[in-house]
Amino acid sequence: MIAYFPAIYPDELVYSWFCRYYVYSGCLSHKMALQKLYCKRSDNPSKEFIGNLNLVAREQIGRMYPLDELVVNHTMYPQYARFIPLEQKKTALFRLAHDFCDIHQLFTVLPRNEGEQYLWFCPLCVKEDRETYGETYWHRKHQIRNMSICTKHKCRVMESSVPVKSEKSYTFFPAENYVDDSKIAWENDIEKVEYAEYLESVFDAPMDLKNDIPISSILYDGMSRTKYLKLSGRSRYTKRLGDDMNKFYMNMGICAVASMYQIQRTLLESGCDFSVVCQIAFFLGNEARRTDSPITDTRTDSSGTGQPLHERCYAG
Repeated sequence: MIAYFPAIYPDELVYSWFCRYYVYSGCLSHKMALQKLYCKRSDNPSKEFIGNLNLVAREQIGRMYPLDELVVNHTMYPQYARFIPLEQKKTALFRLAHDFCDIHQLFTVLPRNEGEQYLWFCPLCVKEDRETYGETYWHRKHQIRNMSICTKHKCRVMESSVPVKSEKSYTFFPAENYVDDSKIAWENDIEKVEYAEYLESVFDAPMDLKNDIPISSILYDGMSRTKYLKLSGRSRYTKRLGDDMNKFYMNMGICAVASMYQIQRTLLESGCDFSVVCQIAFFLGNEARRTDSPITDTRTDSSGTGQPLHERCYAG
């Protein structure tokens, strides 16, 4: 039995929750805490998800917080599943909550580049957490790919020393012991702040588990308001789009810019990576405004929703 489990905080990663359990549990080692939570010693759970909980832990945690809701509200599921096909999305949700499996079997997880190797934190959130809860924790939204800003405080998130990837020997790294609130770097680039706010809005939007609208159709319709699609709709200027996007995001300084190959795959319905989709949608929205073809245009789009491009991407 698990004698004590702390309450989970708003937007807290499950990994962070388990780290705080380790601190308060009285377990003398990481190995002991792992045995309390997981099925096998060899289990090496992802920091972004829940992992292979043993039956006792699963039942106790499920009574505290329904596992499906735990996956949606406290793991990175909204990032990886947002734009995948409906049945795949529902299957991933069920298996992450009730049937342990390799996450690479559920959706595409792109390799991490140099700027995405460690957990991130906002120093002002750290200060507020400590004032409110007496401790800080790992926030989910700070871990979104290419999320370089805390949208609440308009300052840059800081890189910790805690790796995102699972290690050979699993370790609990409570945020309280690995972050500080001494360094604050304000972000003055308005466009960069707007991009971070857009990422957060898409990530936070309710997951649609009823409708199956291909994200490519929404993006294709968004292109119709720009120079990247002929008025006839028969020709796309994908290379021009890719070149302009690359310049736009390189100037912004984000750590992973979508490649031409990724853009093409997404527009052809064979790619649905969260970061790539958001980069295309945000760029097309800006381009539409610059060319006096407003993103708030409500004429019926190819998805049949009649919504602006940004809002249609929220639904996922």
